[in-house]
Amino acid sequence: MYGGARHRAPHGDGDEQHGDSVAVQMDGLLDESDAQIDLLRQRVGALKSITRRIDEETQVQNKLVDSLQAAMSQAQVAMQRTMRRVDRAFKNPGTNTIALALAFAVLLFCAIYFFARLV
Repeated sequence: MYGGARHRAPHGDGDEQHGDSVAVQMDGLLDESDAQIDLLRQRVGALKSITRRIDEETQVQNKLVDSLQAAMSQAQVAMQRTMRRVDRAFKNPGTNTIALALAFAVLLFCAIYFFARLV
């Protein structure tokens, strides 16, 4: 359509035929453009769907991280209590508190480990 030499027919119906062929070409181009637009709409819809799923997954992951932080905070508090008990037990060497504190610490670590495995 562009850049080529234009030929005119010597008769008047040649111009009508040329106009019809241009209209047919335009219709073809419009149909092709519509098909491309529909394809883009489908792809945008797919991207929106993927984006929604990513957002949902991110929210789930954030909740998981929050619960893990809460569990770690609780474990830290329990560990500090245990360390205080162990310190007191070492200051009083004649009692069984050392063994009890160590047993408690081992049980606490096991509980935290199993809790973390469940989450």
